Amino acid sequence: MPLWFRSKHCMNNMLTGPPASTPEALLGEVFDSITPKASKTELAIDGFVAYCETLDVDPTIDECYVLAEIVQTPSFGQVTREGFIKGWAKIYSEQQSWKSSVADNLALQKRLVRARIDQSRRDPEVFRAVYRSAFAASKEPGKRDVDMEAALSTWGTLFAAGLHRWRSANVDFMEAWKDYVTERFWVEDKKVEAEALARLARASELGEEEPEMQDKYGRWTRSVSRDLWNQLLPFALKALQDESLGFWSEEQAWPGLIDEFVLWCKAKGVVTA
Repeated sequence: MPLWFRSKHCMNNMLTGPPASTPEALLGEVFDSITPKASKTELAIDGFVAYCETLDVDPTIDECYVLAEIVQTPSFGQVTREGFIKGWAKIYSEQQSWKSSVADNLALQKRLVRARIDQSRRDPEVFRAVYRSAFAASKEPGKRDVDMEAALSTWGTLFAAGLHRWRSANVDFMEAWKDYVTERFWVEDKKVEAEALARLARASELGEEEPEMQDKYGRWTRSVSRDLWNQLLPFALKALQDESLGFWSEEQAWPGLIDEFVLWCKAKGVVTA
């Protein structure tokens, strides 16, 4: 489940007024209609989730990443005015279609994003574009890399979609990948656990809603670079074609973490020659 679905609110998406003269100008009005009055340059996470719901895009599965690709999301749950206008203008140009009112354009976007979602589940090139853009959509603002927790969440969402499930006849590679990075980069942290227990006690004392507790507390010691993110997709596709991972060799230019994963799979008996 994408992390941004943990936060949501309702919005009023209807705006009336004189029709704009160009698709870009109209898209500016559409953006204004879905953006809080306090900020006309950026749509934050709550607004993005609400926009998903306006277009009947499920923010808990791969669909939200297709929409994020269209509007050129620069970071987690963030949509800029420029990215929104440029992204939709490109789609409008490809479809040679746009409407003269905000309400009609939202209806058009609803149809176009649904078509793009269906396409991403059938067309490997469209899925590749969505997958690559999901790196930015998973990244916290101001950060260069994606936190491992967010990366695992996004991978789990994208590799569960349509024809792109990372699971062969005998090997669940997505689960193996999660197990590997957890074993390698997750460390338990008693300090984090103590802080969580203190928050729970404080909430109980004040009669406030108690925070959700976890089974284990710790931290990740590694984040995910863009290179690793991009290279994991072709590796995953090759693994589906050859579940023994026989295509891999030390001479190939895979990121080091993928090399280590292959050796881990062989050592753990996840794959057999």
